[in-house]
Amino acid sequence: MAVRARLVCLLAAAAAFSCARPAPDERIDRAFGGLRTPIAIKGQPSPRWTIPDRMAARRVPGVSVEIVDSGRIVWAGGFGVLDAGSGERVSASSLFQAQSISKAVTATAALILADAGVLSLDAPINTYLTSWTLPANEFQIQGKVTIRRLLSHSAGVTVGGFAGYRQGDPLPVLTQILDGSMPANNPPIRVDAVPGSMSRYSGGGMMVL
Repeated sequence: MAVRARLVCLLAAAAAFSCARPAPDERIDRAFGGLRTPIAIKGQPSPRWTIPDRMAARRVPGVSVEIVDSGRIVWAGGFGVLDAGSGERVSASSLFQAQSISKAVTATAALILADAGVLSLDAPINTYLTSWTLPANEFQIQGKVTIRRLLSHSAGVTVGGFAGYRQGDPLPVLTQILDGSMPANNPPIRVDAVPGSMSRYSGGGMMVL
């Protein structure tokens, strides 16, 4: 997670508060106590919450937090417990599912390659796929699945999100996720709308990318 004098926190699971406070630092205090709504209405006061406030409201037992200012980590740690049963405290090294944070990383990598001329944002995606290709169908006659459309969730690709896997479950490789084959727990990732005709959130499209 990255922030410039702001906090972005991962709410991974809801309610106990415990955190070793760092040395006094105004930036960190603002992050701990300055959470607010994503939308501010002009002329109306904007509420401010602390991390424990939000954990209690959302019933989140544990949160991992990292504060980054000007490209440097200024604090990392945890609040609460990993799960209500074990009582194990969250720390800076606790593992959580990355989930959609991976989308920003993937998008950044794609745009760096496009800027370097390695990829074209508007070429058909199958131009670049080798070990697996997106199956052709009638929807792709009128429009092409491209990096630009995958990035903007307008490629007509299925599978909005993924359930994830419990510790100890067999884990699929990427091609099994793309085809929806065991041990993947998602349906196949396919095109079921004309690319460019609509906007629809697609984690499946990001897996293709």
